[in-house]
Amino acid sequence: MKAVPKHRLIFETLQKNIESGLYSPNSQLPTEQELADEFETSRPTVVKALDRLKDLGYVYRIQGKGTFVSELSGSKSLSGLSPKIVSVVLPFAEYRNVARLDETNILKGIQTRLAQCGYYTMIHYCNDNGVDFVNAINSIKTTASAGIIAYVSKDLMSCGDIYSLISDDKPFVLIDQPIIGLDLPCIHANNEQGGYHATEHLVDCGYDVVYFITDINLNFNESIRQRYIGFCKAVQDNKSDTKFNHLFITQGSEDPDVLQSSIKQIIEKHQGKTIGLFCTNDYFAQRIFNSCAALNIDVPKQVGIVGFDGLGISLSNGKELTTVAQDFYKIGKRASDVMLQRLSNLPPSDIDVVVDVKLVVGTTTCDFKQTAQGE
Repeated sequence: MKAVPKHRLIFETLQKNIESGLYSPNSQLPTEQELADEFETSRPTVVKALDRLKDLGYVYRIQGKGTFVSELSGSKSLSGLSPKIVSVVLPFAEYRNVARLDETNILKGIQTRLAQCGYYTMIHYCNDNGVDFVNAINSIKTTASAGIIAYVSKDLMSCGDIYSLISDDKPFVLIDQPIIGLDLPCIHANNEQGGYHATEHLVDCGYDVVYFITDINLNFNESIRQRYIGFCKAVQDNKSDTKFNHLFITQGSEDPDVLQSSIKQIIEKHQGKTIGLFCTNDYFAQRIFNSCAALNIDVPKQVGIVGFDGLGISLSNGKELTTVAQDFYKIGKRASDVMLQRLSNLPPSDIDVVVDVKLVVGTTTCDFKQTAQGE
């Protein structure tokens, strides 16, 4: 009778011990060297067996610490469970950029956490509009994915078909903004906190007039609406000589002529005043900066610019954008935590998960108060 290969013997022994409950979820397995000694074999042979267990979702590995039993392994064979694949929908298809920190770090957070529990990540890209987003979700419903994590498109609420997203078949977790009216867990940045910090920073710098300026309709995007609420709260808390205003450029915001015309109107309205602009995302802030440069407006001495997201985008003239940075890795990780809870048939601990943001000061804002004190 042909002898069973050692790697298979190790695999079957550990599989049996995990399924029987001898090793409980999240408990650590013996080290590779301990297993090699126990089965009188080499470490590469042990690694081969552990890799097979990891591929099937029985274990996960933490670099430098060891191999641990997956939370979802239980006392039942995993071979009969639903596919261990989670689909991730990202509405970044029309501006794919490997340097995008939101896309890269969200995926890192998701993949790292899911892999620890034996799940694979399948990525689906769509364009950043409601119709493409809904079509992407509906196409995934017919696949073997066990669940869906979706970064919500910017204008989803303007799409009339959002109710088709409701699914009893697969767990559904949202990133960035909730879908109003649908009881789905959502993981997002603390947009209100960020709006407050951005506005307060421009006030603290000493700009005479501070604007909330956006290229996205507040009625169709909950994240932008929350940033506006943060702006309004900062206005209420800053009873000073600063003047406040807002400008919504929801038509033609990609057209440089439209943006330059808008900037000209602001400058003419507040002649002789310094102006701080809180732009509700970094790419919009970049376009505003380019418009100022085309008009020979001094940034930050004449116009200060604050973005939102912390994408690390580059500006001309060596400028670094002042921005409110999101912790994208943590957002991805928390989204996976909620997904794993739902895959375990556990109710999510919190349907609205908020991740803190931080202000990162670059060179597109100028601290006039500090400059005056130093003179």
